[in-house]
Amino acid sequence: MAAASPAPAVARKKRGEWPIFSSLTGYQLAWIVGDIVAGITLVAIAIPEQMATAQLAGMPVQTGLYAFIAGGLAIAIFGSSRQMSVGADSTIAPIFAAGVAGVAVAGTAAYTQDVILLALMVGALLIAIGLLKMGWIADLLSTPVTTGFLAGIGITIVVGQLPDMFGVSKGTGGYLEQVVWIFQSYADWNWYAIAIAAIVLAIVVVAEKISPKIPGALIGLILSLVASVALGLAAKGVAVLGALPQGLPPVAVPTLDPTVMVALFPTALTVVLVCLMQTAATSRSFADIGGYDVNMNKDFLAIGVGSAAASFIGSFPIDSSPPRTAVVANSGGRSQIASLVAVGVIVILILFFASALADLPKATLGAILTYVGSRIIRLRAIADVWPFDKVEFALAVFTLFAVIAIGTEFGILIAITLAVLERLRISARPRVVRLGKVPGTTSWIPMTSKTQSPVETPGVLVAALNAPLYFANAATFRDWVRANVVEADEPPKAFVLDAEAIDDIDYTGTNALKLAAALLKRHHITPAVARLRMEAFPEHLDAARLGIDPTHIYPTIDDAVNALTSAAPAAPAATTADGGAGAGPA
Repeated sequence: MAAASPAPAVARKKRGEWPIFSSLTGYQLAWIVGDIVAGITLVAIAIPEQMATAQLAGMPVQTGLYAFIAGGLAIAIFGSSRQMSVGADSTIAPIFAAGVAGVAVAGTAAYTQDVILLALMVGALLIAIGLLKMGWIADLLSTPVTTGFLAGIGITIVVGQLPDMFGVSKGTGGYLEQVVWIFQSYADWNWYAIAIAAIVLAIVVVAEKISPKIPGALIGLILSLVASVALGLAAKGVAVLGALPQGLPPVAVPTLDPTVMVALFPTALTVVLVCLMQTAATSRSFADIGGYDVNMNKDFLAIGVGSAAASFIGSFPIDSSPPRTAVVANSGGRSQIASLVAVGVIVILILFFASALADLPKATLGAILTYVGSRIIRLRAIADVWPFDKVEFALAVFTLFAVIAIGTEFGILIAITLAVLERLRISARPRVVRLGKVPGTTSWIPMTSKTQSPVETPGVLVAALNAPLYFANAATFRDWVRANVVEADEPPKAFVLDAEAIDDIDYTGTNALKLAAALLKRHHITPAVARLRMEAFPEHLDAARLGIDPTHIYPTIDDAVNALTSAAPAAPAATTADGGAGAGPA
């Protein structure tokens, strides 16, 4: 995705937001020219991309334009993002195409009806998530897993376009078998289709290199269409779109088949998850660049309404588009007026000029999709994870190959499961860090610090648990106390737990503290706690339940150490009714 040029910031201020058309709240007339220019630029990018994405979805190409209309209207009316473009998206298209193909044969009327039904299901789920404010689901995928997932999707997109670009029939089997099939079909290659694809791809790449504002895809589409008509490429074996219906699509209620809905439900969940992830990232990032606020749940609601609306006009699920959003931002778009302008131009195209696209080579759309797919294969981003975290790198690579080998649905579900398990593994093995005091200060820092020289206090061991204390890590904490305090070569006379980072504790964690305190006392080691955050503990919990003398709970580490090393201990901090003290400076 091209980086958006920072638009003049829209001041972040409290204001009454309109319930609909909220992106137009506080609209300034001076923005209108930029919005119109951005809308026209968006059309130039969207027309070939939306048609190509429809082909990727296994749907008639005109349904891609219908999806753009539904998405553009929905985000303008119900969304909060000022610049986000919504419509047919190449990230989710191969996901739902593969899922629906498992229920109905691609290219049949049943397949089309099932895709339309899926759009309604996806829309309903997203609407529910938006209304119930459950957008946190979007955070289940880590960045490495997301990068691996998108790379896998990108590879499937590129491989899926090879038959159209080489002018041969599609092979069977997995993606590797399909690549092998292309080369086995050398004798059947259509060199006109190959030339068209190569030229269009070159135009798109060069245009992007010069400026993202240049509509390379539209230029390639027009030139290939002119060449197709002038050279009669259809008669030379080049596959073309054929006659497209002219006029707006009829509105019809999707057929609700419970059996099909059950079969499509896993696919719907997968598409919803990707929509949440991509919409959250797109909406937030461009809001930060543009200097305005967004309401994520409203944006999820808008995507849901758009998908549901698309189903009623015979189209497929929609999603936000980071590249198209970048086009709007880079072109000076400041509100959803840009989307409304683009929708208006595409409606005119459908009403009066749809028939002009009949001779467009399918190789053109294949080349455009190949470029789109290649942009989301970010192998360098995956490689960057390696020096940071080997496990997360392995998750990213696994996700990439899982998507290719076993499909997008199971691939992403497995990836999410592994990512959550990995986070649980890390949480279950929290870092317990020994602390020392920086001489001449009141600061206590890890003994492993290489920039300063912390010093431990003789007879007192201070350590911090940098995590919530709950059932998954309670045993690990207790074992650390045994190994590093009780069984140390020279056990201390007192142990101070810095509890500032313990922002949550459950019943098992409470018992772990109590058992650790009892273990310390049996070995004549005084347990104490500093910077205890009582808001993390149940209201009825008192210090006695922690197995710690209430006078050994201190507001700072200094207070604790001074009291425990002084012949006449300093008065402990005043405790709350439940025996604790608030957090304070170290």
